[in-house]
Amino acid sequence: MKRRSYTFYLTLLLVLLSIIASISSILVGLAFGEGGFLTVEKLNWSLYPLFFIICGLLIKTSWHLYIEAWNSLPSNNVIYRKNVVERRLDVIKPTVKLINKARVPLIFASVLFGFLLSAIDAWCLWFEYGILRGDHYCSENDFSIAFKLESYVVSKFSNGIFVVAVYTLQSCLISMGLIALFQIILHGYFFLFFEKIESNKKSNIEIKLNINDRLGEFGLTEVNRALNTNYIFIAVAMTIPVLSAFSQPEGVIDHGQWLLRLLLPLLLLAPLAIPYYDRFFRVKEASDRAKASASENDAEDFKKQSLFPFEGTQLGYLGKTAAAIALAQYIYLFTNTFF
Repeated sequence: MKRRSYTFYLTLLLVLLSIIASISSILVGLAFGEGGFLTVEKLNWSLYPLFFIICGLLIKTSWHLYIEAWNSLPSNNVIYRKNVVERRLDVIKPTVKLINKARVPLIFASVLFGFLLSAIDAWCLWFEYGILRGDHYCSENDFSIAFKLESYVVSKFSNGIFVVAVYTLQSCLISMGLIALFQIILHGYFFLFFEKIESNKKSNIEIKLNINDRLGEFGLTEVNRALNTNYIFIAVAMTIPVLSAFSQPEGVIDHGQWLLRLLLPLLLLAPLAIPYYDRFFRVKEASDRAKASASENDAEDFKKQSLFPFEGTQLGYLGKTAAAIALAQYIYLFTNTFF
């Protein structure tokens, strides 16, 4: 029986807590009314169970697929030692071990930034509840300041406890999104600087594109699979900021929304930008190798290879479509912000 990962149990816990938050909003009297927690205009809050599932799947799937991609490199004739193909799986293990080790501080950084961004998003609430002094008040009337509104009957204390609870859940959701983003960047970084890793230097191993790959993907089939699958999940995950923007009053954009719009391009570009940059330089070496080869088949095989992950396969088509959908969603957010 396959053992469940920490991501699975954490996601399950957060889904249960978000369901409890929805039930609690009814019991406390914050579910309905002006900007109620369970009203249509607050779907960005009430759909948290679904959002946690999406983010959990993105974290688990993207990490698993990238690790599979790393392990597939030797068998796909992409790893070389002194210009000779190295097919032993253990040659890539030190790099994978190093990646797993580097992931730990990234998770802590993601949680730190997640709670920081959530605290900034709740800026006006610090003043509403008297934690900070000043004349800053929330411009949106909703459940977070229900104690001030006539459509609710709730104490400031109960309101405050509920707000702390749901904003903690928001911090966790943002942290999960950042974990997904940072780990994608992490894998891209290790691909880009593979030859400069100390253990790889000592072993004299390097990555060279497979110009004879039968699938026409330079031996990077599993890497492309990870990239395309990521974009499918990203397109689904982009519904979260879209719903969040939809819930904002017309003409009102808070600090959290501004930060979200600044960070989202990283999520959209990170899966592609670093790999494309890396492949751009590696394909030059592959081209020179094909031209210098005594075999005419090498030059012909090189022409059949595709550098880009969106080409040649059904998953590539789905990935390209998903990337286009995610971009369209961001354009919607961008136009709502600046126009």
